[in-house]
Amino acid sequence: VEGRQAVAAALRRGYRMIDTALFYRTEAEIAAGIRLAGLRRSDVFIATKVLQKAHASDAQVRRSLEESLRNLQTDHVDLYLIHNPRAGRIKQVWSLLLELRDQGLCRAVGVSNFGVAQLEGIREAGLELPEVNQIEIHPWRQLPEVVEFHQRHGIATMCMAPLARGRMFGRSDLAALAAELGPT
Repeated sequence: VEGRQAVAAALRRGYRMIDTALFYRTEAEIAAGIRLAGLRRSDVFIATKVLQKAHASDAQVRRSLEESLRNLQTDHVDLYLIHNPRAGRIKQVWSLLLELRDQGLCRAVGVSNFGVAQLEGIREAGLELPEVNQIEIHPWRQLPEVVEFHQRHGIATMCMAPLARGRMFGRSDLAALAAELGPT
């Protein structure tokens, strides 16, 4: 119940993008939070991710998406991501995600936590490159080589953990810099 209330509160304050994963077990609460906020599904951009253990077979990848769709009470997700490259069978799973997108089950497909080598592997296999790579980027972790690869190949960089997972609060001059420059 607390999860759906947090989602609804964020949506009421203007948030319109929700990033989740089947692994997080939050999808049903997200669907409930959208309803609680009084919004339509089409008002919210939802990104979710393939369950890592589902990489074992194409059938399991498809079931992973179907379970997410049931949990989210929707017929499609806006962005469906491979959660990380360690799950294996990347080229096969990526090809299947492209098919699922073409079937209308996800509007866009991408990857998460991929470096240049993994992205290059997809490119060298002759496959369409991801539309998005979600990576941890913040003032203390820049990853310029990955971002430059994205720019060269038309991949959107989606930042996660922009506040360094809270580890840097009070340990840097960032607050003083923000105060000096005026942004909130």
